Amino acid sequence: GSKVTDKIKVLENLVKKVNKLFIGGAMAYVFLKAQGYNIGRSFCESGSSFNSKYGAKEKNPEELALDLMKSAKENGVELFLPTDHVCHTEFSATDSPLTTDDQNIPDGYMA
Repeated sequence: GSKVTDKIKVLENLVKKVNKLFIGGAMAYVFLKAQGYNIGRSFCESGSSFNSKYGAKEKNPEELALDLMKSAKENGVELFLPTDHVCHTEFSATDSPLTTDDQNIPDGYMA
């Protein structure tokens, strides 16, 4: 799934048990945006907030991503996120996709 808020507890447990953690797909865009990268029009749960199963207000997805990255560092876990992207301006097949040189996705594009 793409939602950080649906997977955060699993990820929090994983950083206590693994040496390397790879995060890809749509979930990665929350982590990239939290670090200040441009994600263009790519799906991002960013900015929303949610309630825990006990009704308590939780952090927004970007804050959860930053907390997880901090926890991974504290636990000596190497965290891997996408370093480039194949993008297009719409969600359809194309013969001329844009491949980025870094983690930033240009405005108007989605990965």
